[in-house]
Amino acid sequence: MRDQESAEKEKTERQAEAEANKWSNCYYNPSSLIGLSRDVLRDTCGGWDKANADYSAAGTREQLIYGRSVHDLTMYVYMTNGVVTSTSSQRF
Repeated sequence: MRDQESAEKEKTERQAEAEANKWSNCYYNPSSLIGLSRDVLRDTCGGWDKANADYSAAGTREQLIYGRSVHDLTMYVYMTNGVVTSTSSQRF
């Protein structure tokens, strides 16, 4: 039983580290995100923490917020009609 618990714990830790690495790569290479679709962005950077949307006759604009309190970093990804158009970041 202990071996199985240990293996599960290691697997969870590896997954968390992989997600952190994905997010870090996105944060430090924001220009690589321009033009990505919503699904590709999620695959590339992981899930965002918060989303804000604006709907108009011109289409949908979204602000996706990735925050990593451990490193005091926040990244904002802006999308227009489902495609990344710009990014900005903040360090506290």
